[in-house]
Order: sequence, then C-alpha cells, then structure tokens
Amino acid sequence: PAPAKRTGRKKARLSSPEPSSERVPFEPLLKGQESPETTQDRYDDYIKAIQCLEKKIENFLLSVNESTISDLCDFVKNAYSKGEYSKLFAIITGIDKEENTMFFKSVSQELQQNNQNHIVFLNSIDCTNLKRTEKQVVRQFFGREIIEEENDNDDRQEDSQEDYEASDYSIDLIENIVDMNTLAQWYEYNYQVEDGITTCIRGIDPLHENYSYSVVRLLKPKAFYLQTQKVRCDYLVSQCLIENTQCIKVGEKAYEFLLDMFIGRKFSLSLFVSSFKYALMHYFYTNPLSILATIEPGAIYSRIDLLSESHIEMIRMQISFREYVESKLHKPAEARQLLCDDYYVKSLLPTFSQNIATYHRRFAIALEFIIFLQNFLYDVKKLKSKYELYSIALKKPGLGEDEYIQILLEDLLKINPKKIEEILQNFVSLLETVLDHVETIKQDYEDFYEFLARSKEIETNLTRPSASTRSAATKMKNKESIILQKIDDDYKQLVMDVVNYLAIFFEENLRHYSTNTLFEIFYYQEDISILKCAFIPKPRSAIHAALGLSTEYINCNCCILSTHNDTSILYKLHLQCGKLINVRDWLDSFESVISKENLENRKLNEKEVVARFIKGFEELKLIGIIGSTNRKIDHFKRLSWGRL
Repeated sequence: PAPAKRTGRKKARLSSPEPSSERVPFEPLLKGQESPETTQDRYDDYIKAIQCLEKKIENFLLSVNESTISDLCDFVKNAYSKGEYSKLFAIITGIDKEENTMFFKSVSQELQQNNQNHIVFLNSIDCTNLKRTEKQVVRQFFGREIIEEENDNDDRQEDSQEDYEASDYSIDLIENIVDMNTLAQWYEYNYQVEDGITTCIRGIDPLHENYSYSVVRLLKPKAFYLQTQKVRCDYLVSQCLIENTQCIKVGEKAYEFLLDMFIGRKFSLSLFVSSFKYALMHYFYTNPLSILATIEPGAIYSRIDLLSESHIEMIRMQISFREYVESKLHKPAEARQLLCDDYYVKSLLPTFSQNIATYHRRFAIALEFIIFLQNFLYDVKKLKSKYELYSIALKKPGLGEDEYIQILLEDLLKINPKKIEEILQNFVSLLETVLDHVETIKQDYEDFYEFLARSKEIETNLTRPSASTRSAATKMKNKESIILQKIDDDYKQLVMDVVNYLAIFFEENLRHYSTNTLFEIFYYQEDISILKCAFIPKPRSAIHAALGLSTEYINCNCCILSTHNDTSILYKLHLQCGKLINVRDWLDSFESVISKENLENRKLNEKEVVARFIKGFEELKLIGIIGSTNRKIDHFKRLSWGRL
C-alpha cells in the first residue's frame, strides 16, 4: 500500500501521549538528525531482544536438563520414603555457576512442591574455609528448623553447593557432612546421611580414592548424566539463532566467535550469552535501520512512517539493495523509481521483510530435513551436529550447494527403495506441524504427500496378487517375477523423483542468507574485533602501549620523558639495549634521565634513585618484560622485542 493510505495511522500516532521525559540511553544517530521517537523505538527493540534472548536461554536450560531434573527429584522422593528418618541430602555440582543456578532453581521448585523440603545453597565465596562452611550449614539448616519445629518435626533438608569444584576443601566437606548425624543429635533431631549426588565426574572419583568404605556406604553415591555438550550446543544454537525467526541473526565471523565463547571456553554459557548480548547492544546502538529488524512484517507500517530521507538513503547504500536495482535494469522505469522515489522504496519494505521472515522459517524446516536424513543414513560417527551445519550455511555459497548435501543425496539413492516410505512419512509429519505458521510450505506439503501416496500404492500392489496369477497356476512363477520387477522399478523411480525434488528444495531453502534483499538489516556482520576487544582482552599489549606510548596513552603533549612514570622510563631505556641488559648501565641511564628536570629543585638522594629504580625494575620483571639469566649475575635478559 502507498504511504498516502496510512495517513490516519500516522495522525493517530502523533496524537498519542507524549513519551516519557526520561533520557533514552541511546544517542540520536544520522549525525544527530534521528527523531526522538525513532531513538526510543531503537532502545525499546533492544530491550525486547535482550528479554527474548534471556527467555530462550531459560528454555534451553530447562529443556536440556529436563530428564535429569525429573530423575533427580524422583530419586530424592524415593530416598525419603525408604525409612523412618528425615534425610540430610547433599547435592554437589560443577563450576558453571550461571547454568547450575538455573539447574538448582528447577530442582528446588520441584522438591518444594510438598512444602516439606528446604533448600540451602552454599557458594565458595561464602565458604572460604571448612569452618565457615559448617557454620553456614548449621545456621541455615538447624537455625531455621529450631523455629519451625513446633509446626513440623518432619521437615527435610537438602544441602546444595553450586560451585563445588571451586572449593579446595570439597573432599573434607563430604566427610564432615557424614558427621552431621552427630551434630543433628545435639539438636534432638533424627537426621541421617542417606545419599550424595554430584553432577561432575570429579565429584565421584574422590569417593572411591580418598574415602573409607564406611563413608562411601553412608553416602551411597549415584551418578546422573546431563546431555552431551554436542547436544547442548545444538539446543543452544537452535533456540537462540535458528528457530527464533524474529531475533537478530549473526554473520559467519560473529557466529564463529559465539561458538568459540561456548565451545572453546569449556562450554561457558555465561560467555556465550554475554557475547551475544554485547553484539545486540552494539547493533541497536549504532544502526539506524535496526527499527525494522525485529518487528513483525505485518506491523512494519508504523515503523516505515518514521523513516526519514536519511534512512532511505542508507537503505539504497546497502549492497543487496544495489544488486536488486541492477536486476531491474531491463525495466528502466522501475530502476529509476528505486533510485529516486522514496515512497516507492518504502512501499517495498514490507515485501522485503516478509520475504526474509519466510526464508528463516523455511530454512529451519529444511535443516530439520537434513538432520533426519543423516540420522537415517549414517552411524553416529559420521553425523554432523546442527551447529556445524549452521556454520556451513553461513558461509558462501550456503548449505544448499555444499558438497555434504550432494553426498547425502547420492547416499539416499543407494538405500533400499522400500524404506523411502519411512522417510516420506517423517517429512509429511514435520510439515504438518508448521502448516499453520508457514503458509508458503503448503505446496511442499502437498508434493511430499503425493510422494507418500505413490509409495503406499506401490506397497499395495506388492501384497496383492493379480487375477491372472490366480487363474494360471502354471505361469505363476514367471508372472510374479514380472510383477516384482515392475514394483522394484516403481520404487527406484520414486526414490529418484524424491531425490531430485529434495535437491531443488535444499538449494532453494538452504541458500546463503546474502541472497535476500536488505539482509544487512537482519544480520549482525560487524568486524568481530569489537567483540574480541570486549571479551578477549590482551593486557600485555595494553601494558606495552601504556609504557611505550605514555604521552599518547594519557593524551598529554606537554609531558616529557623525565616526568613519566619510573617504570615507563625504564621500559623505554630497555628498548635501546640488546639481548642482555647491564643493570649498572641501566641504573646510570635512569638516574641521568630523572635528574634532567627536577621539579622540586632539590638534589636527588642516591638511595631514593636506587629505590625508584628497584621498584620500576621489579614491576617490569613481574610483567614479564625482563627475566633473570644464568650467564651473568649483573645482567638481565629481554623477554619482549619490537617497538610499538
């Protein structure tokens, strides 16, 4: 629709209550010409994107731990029902604090449903030694239960230490928890250590290596296994990037950086989330077109009304839009409109937004097809994880034209033709689940359903003997052979047709994201050096810069060498030396420099000079710029080379 037809909507927006006078954290872009309303919308979209990401992470943690949480809670409930005692129950977990917090939250909610369980969390920061740990346990367990005893003498206790591996005294802690039986009797309670649980393998080993049989017998350790890290990474990528069609996507380099934050940093979920949040913040803070990125295609008209001439010019500057204009050169009138008519460009934005939303939905479906096919054809060793396939998809020319897909389709041709029905049934079932959400998938659903009907018809012919075969018993063998051959040919032809259809289906739906017009609005493709500076700091480089370029580092042009920090002076003097540095010569040079400009107009004391030299010298040694040498006692060797 032309912008003129939306005049009423625009007036209604202008007549709405004025926005809050509070200052928006985002600065106006477009050289300060961005309207306050647009700046506010950018900030609001950023907040919604962060909240959406946090919700996805919460769903991820619940989904990957769902079966373990259920098994763990069932185990606890069964342990309570075995005897007449209330149980002191210890749950000890690993070092990923953020993920374990959600894990414990879910366990706590499940265990506290009957209002008889009380959960106590112990953090290593609050338990710096064993004595403090025992005090925390006593205070939270028995201190609270003394008050509640009058109402309920059958309350149950769980002791949960979230970051077990961060505690150096964790082995002693378990042995002391065993002695809580005696401690509980001091308070006239019938508590008994019944079970111990750990979610890290390192928590199981000490039970067998360091504990006596009596301790292990009391603890009765039981192992609960979470999903493998490969599965967890697949869940994470699916929740945050693939299935979430209205979220900001990331380009190839940014995606590899996020993966490195999770996989390369010992599967640190907190680093992955922090990096993704930082990328979102940077995107919305610096990109004026971000107001079009996360809004639903049907609601985009209100945002289009806010676009100024500067916004439209920025759209025209995008590479994908220029390629779109070039594709219209055979229609000069339309190409001229794209370059000169702002209203015409605005009228196309809903179509571009809808196209890329459809692309994301169909991409997710096609990727599920790939996952099923490789699970059907290959053993576990040959399978590619979803995050690996998505990584290939972000690289040109895309997953649809990748060699892996070609090999997959070639192997599909080699299967037993009679198994094609199972594959088709899964495809049809998958498409049925998304028919209500993806209208453009309807034609594909009908095509695959037709393939499935052909397969069932061939199977029916296989099980039903012909009339001629029944009436001519002497020719039965020959006719059956002819019928079976025809059925086999029909199956092979069906497989061939399905493979050819899938080849086109994958090429179209798994194409590279850059084939979409204005994909730049929906993908974060900034130089990842911005993320690296924030999450992979290089303190050594910063130290060298501060010591070697002190004037530029503090942005002061009046400073001279003699007024710099002593360590900085020594650093610059050491750059003039070779591999070995004579300490006496270094000291003399240092004294010469600092004596050139004595601001206090007093004679420098020799002991003061030596003290300042030793202080700066030790700092350089601590940083790792110089080191000791066994060759000469009065010499030190340089450990860093090159100039800034």
